[in-house]
Amino acid sequence: MANNNKDAFQDFYRGAAARLSKGLTAYNNTLTAETQVFLKPFMEAMADLNAGGKMLRGVLVNLGYRLAGHADTAPSDGAALAFEIFQTGVLIHDDIIDRAGQRRGKKTIPLRYEESLAGRGITPPAEKDTPARIAEGAAICAGDYLIAASSAEIARRYAGHPRLAEVLSYFQQVILDTVRGEMLDVVLPCEISDPALADDRRADILMTAVWDIYHLKTSRYSVLGPLHLGMLLGGMSPERMAAVDEAADDIGAAFQIKDDILGVFADQAKLGKDVGSDISEYKQTILYAYVRLFCPEAWQALSAIYGRAVITEETLAEVRRILETSGAAAYAENEMARCFDRASSAVETMDFLTENDRELLRGLIGYMKKREK
Repeated sequence: MANNNKDAFQDFYRGAAARLSKGLTAYNNTLTAETQVFLKPFMEAMADLNAGGKMLRGVLVNLGYRLAGHADTAPSDGAALAFEIFQTGVLIHDDIIDRAGQRRGKKTIPLRYEESLAGRGITPPAEKDTPARIAEGAAICAGDYLIAASSAEIARRYAGHPRLAEVLSYFQQVILDTVRGEMLDVVLPCEISDPALADDRRADILMTAVWDIYHLKTSRYSVLGPLHLGMLLGGMSPERMAAVDEAADDIGAAFQIKDDILGVFADQAKLGKDVGSDISEYKQTILYAYVRLFCPEAWQALSAIYGRAVITEETLAEVRRILETSGAAAYAENEMARCFDRASSAVETMDFLTENDRELLRGLIGYMKKREK
């Protein structure tokens, strides 16, 4: 039975996030201290983007450390901050791939630099280049910098720690899995449209690949990865970590399904990024997959507008109508609930956790269910 402290996770979140925000500010100050005049604007933009997140992944590193039996989670802050830095690097790359204009309620880094060039009347001197191409190239470097810096932060903060090799190795595996998931996300729209692919094979590949993206790209770096990193740093046994990992993987998959739903149905002001961007990017979400595989008439209507470069209010309204009337929205909600329910059941079997720690995991699941951005 859950105790009466329904706000346990929110209290933990607020306390950890406040502490991590101070640490991230200190790190961001090292970025803005850049003295190379042409690099300084990028470092300032990276620091600005770093400061705009929910701190969820860092907090989950702290939570994993807590689950390993440590009431004081501050020793895990270095790994938590590394995860936040890594995430910003991934998001910069994601914005380039998606050609997004907004992230965390702010202009993306490639868009900022492209506008900077235009505002100063600068035209790239090489004939093959454009301001957008130069801006994307520079932003790729910015993402690379932060991803590399995240591992460097762990190495610096835990020099001499007996588990440094294990922690770094696991963190690198999270990075590799995230990249694999991103690669799959990028190529799947083309590969699933291969005319040589038999329809029954296409159906198997599409839904399997969508779930692979959820487990690799999202779960590994949004929920399972940070929790496991904290538990590993805290010295939890492999058997206990495996039990938490199984529940965390379900929470991570549900997290992505929630993202897919919000990506079409959310209030733009709350989401902090472009609502409808999944449509213009031809994202292979569980919503899209359901319509394509199980609703021929709805698929005909959806395929006529899915992937359009410009998503108007009318287009967005039509996509919402198709997803709702076809049953895709209800299917996604049910799959999300199934993942959450399975994770909730698993939490109740973890007799190696204290009741307070189980309550924190219950609160995490509740937070994920209710989030609006």
